[in-house]
Amino acid sequence: MALFNFSRLIAKYSRSFTVLVKSEGYYDDKGDYVDGSLTEIKLSGAIIGYAESKIQRSEGTLSAMDKALHTLTPLDNALLGCTVVFKGSEYRIESQKGESNSDFTNVYSYTLKYVSAFNEGGGKND
Repeated sequence: MALFNFSRLIAKYSRSFTVLVKSEGYYDDKGDYVDGSLTEIKLSGAIIGYAESKIQRSEGTLSAMDKALHTLTPLDNALLGCTVVFKGSEYRIESQKGESNSDFTNVYSYTLKYVSAFNEGGGKND
C-alpha cells in the first residue's frame, strides 16, 4: 500500500517522449553482417532536471544535463540502456532509482544520462 499517491502529480507533469530501441545485428547465410533495425516506441512520463544541490552531492555521477524520468508503470528491463529523445536532446536510460520506493509511492524513477543535443534550437517535444 502506498504511503502517498503521487500518480496525480506524475500525470500532471507527464509528457510524451520517444525511446529508440536498436535490435542486434546478425550474420546472413553468406556471412555478411546485417545491422540491426531501429524501432521507435512512444511512452509517457515526467522528465525533470535535478536540483543543483543533488548534482553537487552526486560526486560526479550526475551532470547538469542529466534528467530524472518518473513513470506510473515500470519500464521493461530491455529498455535500460536505450536512447530517449526528448525536446531535441538524447539521453540514455540508466538503472531504476530506489526500486523499493515504488512500493510506497506508486512511481518508478530512472536516471536519464545526457548523450547529445541533435537539435540545439530546443525543438518541439517528441
